Amino acid sequence: MESIGTMDVFARLGEARDAFLSMNSGAPARYVGELLTGVHPRHLLMEPILVPFGVTLYLGLKPHFTLACRKLGTNGKSKLFKLFVLIHNLLLCAYSTWTASNVVLMTISHLRNEGVESVYCKKNLWHSGLHYWGFLFYLSKYWELVDTLLLIVKGRSPSYLQVYHHAVTIICAYALQVSHASVTFIFVGLNSTVHSIMYAYYALTVIGVRLKGKSLITSMQIVQFLSGIALACPMFFLKNGKCANPAQKLAVGVLILHAFYLTKLFVDFYCETYRRKAKAA
Repeated sequence: MESIGTMDVFARLGEARDAFLSMNSGAPARYVGELLTGVHPRHLLMEPILVPFGVTLYLGLKPHFTLACRKLGTNGKSKLFKLFVLIHNLLLCAYSTWTASNVVLMTISHLRNEGVESVYCKKNLWHSGLHYWGFLFYLSKYWELVDTLLLIVKGRSPSYLQVYHHAVTIICAYALQVSHASVTFIFVGLNSTVHSIMYAYYALTVIGVRLKGKSLITSMQIVQFLSGIALACPMFFLKNGKCANPAQKLAVGVLILHAFYLTKLFVDFYCETYRRKAKAA
């Protein structure tokens, strides 16, 4: 692929501006789709270097950010900080709800009109808008890294589960998107649904609303991983194993392994946190 020069970058930004200002409501999604499918040069945010750079920056800056917060004595109790946390959670809740509703409705429509095999093996769902939602989903994983920073500002130490979860999910989301895996609808739909509830819960806690059932969110995440694994597996066997190309199988295979490991981590967390509290009570 040819390198992208400075003039090409400005030209592409101009095209993006024109598309998003268009009165045609489908223009933004179509423009992103063209960038991702090769009609235009590859989107700048899909450059492969961004993934290792972003993950390395996240992991590398975490200890330095922790040290800085300790020196400053931050505790996350200021009104300005709480307002920021509230806005952060509300925006992620709104985004997740918006994405989940669109992906679920789109998938149901294609299942009714074209059947299961088409949804898994053909590009119709992908080109009908799944590429757009998958792209936004991938970008949202960078946004969610802020969760770790918020914990550190509060004086808490992020767990291995959280750091691993955030870092590796970025890699998996990129792999799904760049391979055009049809089963993207499964992972985007499930994850966005769970996150819409999770971030709504977090937003309520910021304003002092304490709801019971925090363990239910962890249970939902475990069910999400297991459901995603089960629903993705048919892709490997439909059409005598020719439903997906090797790149798509690799991307989904890595994501399935990631989901298995996350299931183990979340089950351990559930047992250590909620069962211990139940015994103490």
